[in-house]
Amino acid sequence: MNRIAAVAMVIAAISLSTGPAAATLLQSCCACVKGEQAQTSGAFGANPQVYFCAEAQPGDIPGLEERCDAVSDQSGTLHCEANIPGPTCRAQLADGGLFCPAAGAPAAAPLPLAALAIALAILGAATAHRRRPGGRA
Repeated sequence: MNRIAAVAMVIAAISLSTGPAAATLLQSCCACVKGEQAQTSGAFGANPQVYFCAEAQPGDIPGLEERCDAVSDQSGTLHCEANIPGPTCRAQLADGGLFCPAAGAPAAAPLPLAALAIALAILGAATAHRRRPGGRA
């Protein structure tokens, strides 16, 4: 049972550590900004209020537009630009004068959470087996 628990822990550690790798494939940096862009300059004015920032693939942009409308009570504009390799989206948007709000608590994807739950269940079963009369001490 110790080997199974060790293998489960290794699998959980690997799956938890692979989450951020997907971020390199994202293609757009988007910010939900209060107000509308100026027609001529494309600027938002001095210190525009940013509701949220997100990295997205082209298929995710309609969902971000709906989220921006909901968060801003229909007064926001979703601004997206191509993701440049190197700087983070947050830094890239800041260069354009859009400062993203501080992120909240980190959220884990379903797969790493499932792997962690399985690893903890196996670890709990191994511990219960050791404490049982007749089990190893």
